[in-house]
Amino acid sequence: MAALPAAANALVTKADAKEWLGLTETTMDDFIQRSINNWSDKFEHSTGRSIISAEHVDEVHDGGVYYVMPNNPPITTLTYIHVNDSAIPTTEYTVNQSGSIIRRKNGKKWSGGAGSVELKYTGGYAADAVPGDIQQVFLQIIALEFYLSGKSGRKALSKKGESFAGQSVTYQVSPQDQKKIFNEIVTAYKRRSK
Repeated sequence: MAALPAAANALVTKADAKEWLGLTETTMDDFIQRSINNWSDKFEHSTGRSIISAEHVDEVHDGGVYYVMPNNPPITTLTYIHVNDSAIPTTEYTVNQSGSIIRRKNGKKWSGGAGSVELKYTGGYAADAVPGDIQQVFLQIIALEFYLSGKSGRKALSKKGESFAGQSVTYQVSPQDQKKIFNEIVTAYKRRSK
């Protein structure tokens, strides 16, 4: 049977996750890839944006503001801006250095009302340039998924009252830990409102 493919929006690679887990065998490959794919989908849904670079067509924003913030930064290529169905020449706007804000060069507001500004652009990060904080969180989430599933051959990670070198240690890892670190990174990358 063919290996489960990586989703186009996968935020870490299976190879990186296996290295993080210290796995060399292939028996858990589909489980790991499915976890990566599912958590990557959940991240996009929760943040309301794409992280991996893609073309975005007919993205609508309101006029009457000084700047437009694309839903899927950073912009790498801005194909067009239309205001009330009229193309705006590239000489009339600028994209900031981080690729997250488009402003009129004359300093005026974008004309039009609700839904009058339409964009077509390529935005997001190359698959090999996903921000390190996202990658780190995803490696942790996938590791927790692996251990909490019992697939590691251990009974999850939950231990209480373990003794080591005369010291008593209590710790417990649960799905709530996944949720906590996931929610923190979602908050950092959630689509900003104007």
